[in-house]
Amino acid sequence: MKIKILSVVLVLSLLLSSNATASFFSTTPTLTQVFALVSKLSDDIGLMADRILVMADNIGDMSDRIVHTEEMMADLTLDLAQNSNANSVDTVVISQNFQPLLYANEAPNFTTSSDAPQMLVYVSSSITMDTNSISVLVNNTDELTQHWSDLKALAQNNKIYVAIKTIDGNNISSLSNVLTYSTLY
Repeated sequence: MKIKILSVVLVLSLLLSSNATASFFSTTPTLTQVFALVSKLSDDIGLMADRILVMADNIGDMSDRIVHTEEMMADLTLDLAQNSNANSVDTVVISQNFQPLLYANEAPNFTTSSDAPQMLVYVSSSITMDTNSISVLVNNTDELTQHWSDLKALAQNNKIYVAIKTIDGNNISSLSNVLTYSTLY
């Protein structure tokens, strides 16, 4: 409504001035001609606004697809990194023992591909393990359970990430694959 009123005012001011009258019409325009012109102009403006909204929706759909593609690529990159590390001699692989969900004071229970006597357990709020990480040296899962009350504080958005390095004398493995756990506290 505001657009139509503004359009009417602009067209009337242009058409009713003496210079505008001479350039647009050979005679003084009738009120019907002015309103028809204003109506056509406001319809065109409305049509352009509708097209802009459709384009905005299409851009939003494309951005959603881009985010989805980036998530798939991140998962693929992670899988490739884990597989390439699994072939290395000094790499340990851990797997969840059907426990993707952790309750209250329950520490994760996982299986390692190595029988090393000690583990350096890394717990993080990020899957990349580069920020908000804590590590603790443990000999078994009972010791990890004792330290878990301090480590679980890193959970963000009900997610926590765990990776390990095994220690066997002077041999320390590279960082294992990262396990993701959902937490309920």
